[in-house]
This record gives sequence, C-alpha cells and structure tokens, in this order.
Amino acid sequence: MAEVATRIVYRASELRDALQRAPSLLALAHGDPRVDPAYLFLRATAKRRGAVAVVVYEDAHPVGCVYAIEDRIRGARSGMFSIGDRTGAGVLLAAPAHQRLVFQRGLRALLCLGRVHTVQVNAVETTFGEHGLARAVADVANGHQATTRHSQYTLPNRLQLKSTWDEFLSTLGPDTRRNLRRYPRRAARSGIAFKPEIDAATFRSAFESIRPHANRWDGVDPRHLALCGSDAIRVGLHSIEEGWLSVLVGWQHGERAFVATQMNHGGLPHLSLSMVLRASLIQALIDRGIREVVFLDGCAGALQLSCVEEAIERAHIEVHTPLADLGRRALRVLWPRLANRIFRDDPAPLLWRPRY
Repeated sequence: MAEVATRIVYRASELRDALQRAPSLLALAHGDPRVDPAYLFLRATAKRRGAVAVVVYEDAHPVGCVYAIEDRIRGARSGMFSIGDRTGAGVLLAAPAHQRLVFQRGLRALLCLGRVHTVQVNAVETTFGEHGLARAVADVANGHQATTRHSQYTLPNRLQLKSTWDEFLSTLGPDTRRNLRRYPRRAARSGIAFKPEIDAATFRSAFESIRPHANRWDGVDPRHLALCGSDAIRVGLHSIEEGWLSVLVGWQHGERAFVATQMNHGGLPHLSLSMVLRASLIQALIDRGIREVVFLDGCAGALQLSCVEEAIERAHIEVHTPLADLGRRALRVLWPRLANRIFRDDPAPLLWRPRY
C-alpha cells in the first residue's frame, strides 16, 4: 500500500519547489489558470487574504494539492478557510485518478489545524460527480467533531463562441443580438475606439485613471505582474475627449480565453460600456480562433443569459472544539456582518447577483 503524506505551505515559492518534482502537474496547471498555483496566490492577494496549499504525496512523490484561502481580520489569521472560488473552480490540482485522494487528504490536513473553525468548499459538480462533494466531505468530517451543511446553485460563466461573428450572434436572443450591434455603433459615433492590444504599463495607467470613477469592480487586481505575461489579454475603450473609459484583462490558453477583471467608468451609463467592450472583445477573440470565454468571476449583464450554467455544490463545515466554538462566538459579537455572511443558512439555492 502506498504511503500518503501531506504538507501545508503558505508561500508561492514553497509550492513551486514542491511541484518541481511533478512535471505532469505543472503541465496541467499551465493549461488552465483556475488550477494554476500563481492564480491562487494572486486571488488571495487581491482579496487581502492568506493563501494556503496542502501538497499531497504518495510514496514521497507529489500527486496534487488542495487550494485554500484563509480570511484575515485586521491582518490576523481567522481560522475561516474557503476552498474553491464562487464559480466552483480552483479547488485542487491533481490528475483525475488522484482528485478524490488529494481532496480528502488535503481537507483532513486543514481540519487538523488548531486554529480552524470553519471551512467552506465550492466545487463544480463535475469535479467529483453528482453529490460527490457531499460524500467526499462526509468521509473526512466523520473523523472530526463537525457540523456540515450542503447546498447547490448554478452560475453562468462559460460563453461558447462560433467560427464567425454573425454565426455567434445567431445563437443569442433578439434583444442581446440587437444591443451587441447597436451599442458599438453608438460608441463609435461618440468617438470611442476599441483598443485590442494594450501593453502592461499603459493598462496599469488606464486602470488607475478609471478606478476613481468606477462604481464597483470584481475579480483580481490586474496591476499584479501575473497578468502581464505574454499570454495576457488586455483590451479597453478609449475616447480622445474622455480618455480611458473601460478596461478588461485576462489570459488566453489555446482555444479558450479567461476573463479575470473588467472595470467601467460609472458616469456614462447611457453608453453601455460593458456591452460595447465585450462585443468588440468577442469579435477579436473569434478572429483569433478562440471558441470559449470563461468568466473567472461569473458573467453579468445580458450575456449571462447565453452562458452555459454550471452546477456548483457547496459544503459548509463547522468544527466543534472549545477553541473553534469560542472563535465563532467571538466573530458573531465583534464582526456580526461578516459572521452573518459566513454562517448563514442556505436552505434554498443561491441566486447569483453579479456586480459588474
């Protein structure tokens, strides 16, 4: 029987060193940013939280790792961990044959940490199969004093493209099809131009110029260097009179494009900047041979109606030890709004309300 061991790491350099002995895992990671270790640490930094990775070894050889992000309260570790983002991605890095082993051993290692009191897991249903997450969590939680809750929801985050722009438009509803044609024409008449390739320095400058005027934005912070590689997608809308009005950043991997962040000027709602930018981007991606767009934070607006809805399973685990129970009580007293977000019951499927 193979000997299985785990190791918890908190630094990107430690994780890279651990994975150097597993070239197949590195190749798998580089094929999809959602399971790339660099994206884990980038996402954690963007949310001002702490990245944690549990590396699982089989006979001293790394076979995968589980990704987690620990909330920080005023810079201190909180004992609240999340595995997987709200799109259900970024749960683990492992070959299909090792996924269940890696997940269960990684989760068990987290639950054994002295400070842990809450772990929330969001996983695309296809990762473990229908209700597979619940079974995998149960097998681990049965060895601990813990309460688990389960729920499901769907999230539109994958947009299928076609070989031509007109063919793609034919797959959309009449209103969306009309708006994707009308708003870019209106923007062009207003002197707004689509910039399909922006260098890293210009993008950072554009991002900073729009940020004070944006109502809100989601996603990872594009000023981080991980989004400045050769495979990065950086596009925007620019007006001679107004300057930069909208920017979007992501990555390209083969025939797939991953959208990480979009920010729009909030003072020009009549121009539908988000629709204009995405219409122009999609046309450019189709010309490049891209066949699918994945929105790493979920798709918003009219296009979400045309996205593939993925079923996502959620598991919420509360550990019961004197220290863990005290930590949850203290959180409810000191930070009630945060506690309500983390500990609320979800008896019904969650409704997705994007924030772009």
